[in-house]
Amino acid sequence: MQINYIKKLFEINIALSQEKNMSVLLEKIVLSARQFTNADAGTLYMREKSNLYFRIIQTESLGIFIGNQESINWKPVPLYHQDGSQNLSNVSAVTALTKEIIVIDDCYFEQDYDFSGTKEFDKINNYRTKSMIVIPLKDFEDEVIGVLQLINKIDPATNKVISFGDFDKESAIALASQATISILNAKLFYELERFLETFMQSIGGAIDAKSPYTGNHVKKVGLLTKKISEAISKDNTIYKHISYSQDHLRLLEIASWLHDVGKITVPDHIMDKSTKLEGIVDKINVIAERFEIIKRDLKIDYLEGKISQQDYLNQIDEIEDDFTFLTTINSGDTFMTDEKLQRLSKIALKSYTLHNQSVPLLREDDIKNLSIKKGTLTEDERNIIMGHAN
Repeated sequence: MQINYIKKLFEINIALSQEKNMSVLLEKIVLSARQFTNADAGTLYMREKSNLYFRIIQTESLGIFIGNQESINWKPVPLYHQDGSQNLSNVSAVTALTKEIIVIDDCYFEQDYDFSGTKEFDKINNYRTKSMIVIPLKDFEDEVIGVLQLINKIDPATNKVISFGDFDKESAIALASQATISILNAKLFYELERFLETFMQSIGGAIDAKSPYTGNHVKKVGLLTKKISEAISKDNTIYKHISYSQDHLRLLEIASWLHDVGKITVPDHIMDKSTKLEGIVDKINVIAERFEIIKRDLKIDYLEGKISQQDYLNQIDEIEDDFTFLTTINSGDTFMTDEKLQRLSKIALKSYTLHNQSVPLLREDDIKNLSIKKGTLTEDERNIIMGHAN
């Protein structure tokens, strides 16, 4: 019997320690405790500030299993009255306040606690609450985080309700200890998940803020991935052979939020390059100044009589037309046809005078960027952005 007891206790410990879903864990705690002590019913309260809230309610003989994903609307048990005095009339409140296990042989003959609510439940459900053991769930700092209440121990031989004995008390202490550890681990896991969720959404928001042209791309991918993966998992037609666990769904969501995290390392002037000549500044403005120098020199030549008025006007029209063309192809919306590339090459042959020296109108880097056939990125810049996914 001792070996079977230890074996069963180990099995329960393993089962509880592996469960990360809080609502499922609480249900398993009550079920395991009932099975271990052969109790017909069990109630689990969780403490929040100065109240004990019903989280799990089970009564095997009545087929009552409330909790898990269901919310329980029963009024919480207060630990203190409005005047600040301790609530010593409710057995679960007393257990939470004193941190002591309470064993009751028959609730109907118990004078120390108010069981009017229990008796009302019995009347409605044609039940008879008799024996009870109430166990505090204490954390590492000896603070009560919940209360486990087991009701009506069943004698396997006679199938009658009997009292909880010393063995049940010792068993309850062992189970309560493991249950508390599992609850704290599940809470920590939940908090770490929330931290990770907040962190990855912050990173995603930072990436979207870094590149406003993407229109909240990361956020949209995160939300759509979650909806699509959940829909696929629930589908019974095309994707009936695909079923994602909650862990898989979670991993997909995390991956979707972080799929663009590498963009943080991409320089802003590449990430947000809205024109072909844009870098730290848009160099189309620098080229505009060169054209103004050419126009100034033409005007001087005209005023000095070196060229006729018609030649002056013709060359000014040509210069302004060339600059308009460069401004147009600087946009990422303009596709560079062979004809446009030829005209760009022709403009690149022109020069202007600066400090008595002939200087090319377009620099090599200007030509390289303006020659981009589609979009605003050169091959090198595109490789930098594509590299964020590695």
